[in-house]
Amino acid sequence: MLYEFGNCTVDAGKRLLTRDRKPVPLAPKTFDLLLFLIESGGRALSKAELMQALWPDCFVEEANLSFQVSTLRKALGEQGAAWIETVPKHGYRFAGTVGQKETRVEARPGWVKWAAAAGLAAAAAFGFVLMHNGPAQQGAAAPSVTPLTAYPGMQIQPSLSPDGSHVAFSWNGPNEDNFDIYVKLVGPGEPVRLTSHPAREIAPAFSPDGRQIAFLRFSSAEQASIILIPALGGGVERKVTEIELSKVRSLAGLAWTADGKHLVFGGADHEGNGEGGLHVVSIEGSETRRITTPPAGLYDSMPAFSPDGRSLIFVRKPAPGFGDLYLQPLKNGLEPDGHSIAMTTDQIPVLAAAWLSNRRIAYSVGLAQVVRRLRFFDVASGKWQAAGFGEGASGLSASGNGTFVYARESQDANLWQFDMLDGQARPQRIAPSRYQNWTPAISHDGRRIAFASTRSGLEEIWVAGADGSHPFQLTRIGSGHVANPRWSPDDRALVFNAWTPRSDLYSVDVNDGSVNRLTDDPADEGEPSWSRDGKWVYFGGNRTGRLEVYRIPAVGGPMIQLTRNGGLHAEESVDGKWLYYSLKPGSPASLWRVPRGGGEGTPILEDLSYSTNFMPVEKGIFFIAGSGGSDARAAIEFFDFATAKRSVVRSLERPFTYGIALSPDQRSLVHGLMDNASSNLMLVENYR
Repeated sequence: MLYEFGNCTVDAGKRLLTRDRKPVPLAPKTFDLLLFLIESGGRALSKAELMQALWPDCFVEEANLSFQVSTLRKALGEQGAAWIETVPKHGYRFAGTVGQKETRVEARPGWVKWAAAAGLAAAAAFGFVLMHNGPAQQGAAAPSVTPLTAYPGMQIQPSLSPDGSHVAFSWNGPNEDNFDIYVKLVGPGEPVRLTSHPAREIAPAFSPDGRQIAFLRFSSAEQASIILIPALGGGVERKVTEIELSKVRSLAGLAWTADGKHLVFGGADHEGNGEGGLHVVSIEGSETRRITTPPAGLYDSMPAFSPDGRSLIFVRKPAPGFGDLYLQPLKNGLEPDGHSIAMTTDQIPVLAAAWLSNRRIAYSVGLAQVVRRLRFFDVASGKWQAAGFGEGASGLSASGNGTFVYARESQDANLWQFDMLDGQARPQRIAPSRYQNWTPAISHDGRRIAFASTRSGLEEIWVAGADGSHPFQLTRIGSGHVANPRWSPDDRALVFNAWTPRSDLYSVDVNDGSVNRLTDDPADEGEPSWSRDGKWVYFGGNRTGRLEVYRIPAVGGPMIQLTRNGGLHAEESVDGKWLYYSLKPGSPASLWRVPRGGGEGTPILEDLSYSTNFMPVEKGIFFIAGSGGSDARAAIEFFDFATAKRSVVRSLERPFTYGIALSPDQRSLVHGLMDNASSNLMLVENYR
């Protein structure tokens, strides 16, 4: 269908806007907005209606809609403000006079066909009816959602007692110095502290009779003990067993069997057997055996039993990477009844799940806190529906009386600039916001900085002056997760990766914002970088089933595998002879090198805080050293090629995040730090 108004023509089939017969480039969301307004026949559309149409099942702020409207008006020219009319205290309407013409092209827009093909491919690959996920019919009126805790710091991983009267949770306390186990009434009243051990304690779980609470006490970054304590305090604690945690230990959790005699955990037993799967252990510590066996490189965590005990749900994910919700049918005696079944396959990360009934599951999805939401899933139909609430949701727990609790997280991560010549100079925060800002990259002329930010409501690529001044949004992918920008050698383009829904590589022209897709296959590609001559793009990809380093021509083309022992983010040496790369994802990581053309890898150093947190220079490598996750402290260090020794440049006072950028003169370094992280518990009632 062709729509004509004024000097403009819109081709819905080709998704093309022309003004004065000249093409006008529009981002996908901007074109969607234009088409939705035109096809509404002049009806006044509320802001809520427009936001739901543009970002279904995704929380965005009203400012994101305002930005799209402003962008569209500019694209339409002098009459844009008149055609896109503001309806005060309501929304917008299209006020132009529109003529219509039929076109012979009846195919759906390309992005719709691509999405449909991707969905069919996923269904065929897994071969099960539950793969066909999609929004179910909207439920009844929204339930009551109120804060249950409002203490300082982080209250995480709630567990409701069987009768729904109490909630146990992990809290880093009023001084925000250590995670311990607490319990409180579901309602007014202060929490009761149950533990005071100096080690980190998380993942509390009420026993089926409500008398005991099991939890994890860390003895190292990868090892923990399962501990039992009386639910209301005052008794003696007892250690069940020691376990080795899964590589996704940030999602560690415990689940009781219905008879109260066993616990299920994700990881390996005390002898290191069965890493990656779910295990069941007797509370007497005398029996440990495996329940699930995921493919190599994947890890199962966050288990939860159905009320009838016949099914076990859990999150299966790589480390790091997106997790999906799985279901394991069970026989009597906790024996697996067939293979584990994927409940979700849309590559939107699942963090936790809880059974509301034997048929219905609540689960949290989304990466950044500003776009994380709750969904309800019907096991019988394989359909999900948006809950309509649950922003920032992570851990959650349900009882049988129509009540559940979830932890609502909020993070404020910013970019900080460090003076590399004066160790006493105070770091400067640049381009700050109240949301997440990370994966920085400084242009080769030293005048601009690119970074990923969620300040628009969805994670996109932003560009600012080198001092953080005048930030503006460069991409409008709209998928919710766009990150890892890197400048081309001539500073005209940025390469980055975005999940749509799998992770692919893109480049964007910095001057006009036009986007070019570089990869489009069933595998994930991420954390790209440029070769020094600008002819190649390096990246990590999992097309073999394991992350390896690849390269492709900068204009797109066939992939060439460069590593054989694993690899993710890679940076070319200054002389162009070597590739330095992180061997595996996660924290801590190790740094290796391989000849530029590929070959045998050689280890360089350990204790790399994250895969993207290093940058080679002529005489060595600057990197962020640290381990343990987002709550761990770290330091900027330098590895000297001549001496093969490392030295501390300066310590970091806040938890590290992702990415490192170095100015061309090496006088300043930019890195993301967690300025603030908080989490409180939310009570949901009458959700049926």
